Amino acid sequence: MNRFFNIATGAIGVFYVINDTCYRLMVNLYRHQGYSPDKVERLANNSDIFGLIIILAILITIFGVTAIVSNMILFSQKLFFLKILMNVTTMLMPFIYVDNLWFIIYEGFFCLIFIIYLVNLKKIDVNNPDRQTLRKEISNSSSKNNISGYNK
Repeated sequence: MNRFFNIATGAIGVFYVINDTCYRLMVNLYRHQGYSPDKVERLANNSDIFGLIIILAILITIFGVTAIVSNMILFSQKLFFLKILMNVTTMLMPFIYVDNLWFIIYEGFFCLIFIIYLVNLKKIDVNNPDRQTLRKEISNSSSKNNISGYNK
């Protein structure tokens, strides 16, 4: 369950970054077309992207807090500090939002941490023989349990 909350927090964070980038591009496109700053603000705030960003911010907070509590309980697991850094970085994204280059760098830093976390998870799964044995047992048991006859 810990892994689920960490991956969910990261995935929602990536989706937040994508939507935030779309929002910024939309605002810049309206500004480039010559709209006044007030009109651009009204148009951007009336779009569906802004509402989705708010929903994603709420989901990031819920999943992030749950992931941090889970990580604190299971502090002896591998990648503890990376998971905490990733979750805290994700949770702070909606709250430290500014419209400049530093926030874009912050979002890139988050994406880099999430990629590093996923790569390390893959390495742990490949190097862990217990997980490989469990997967083989599950796949063998599912192929042997064709009791209902639907898979004939």
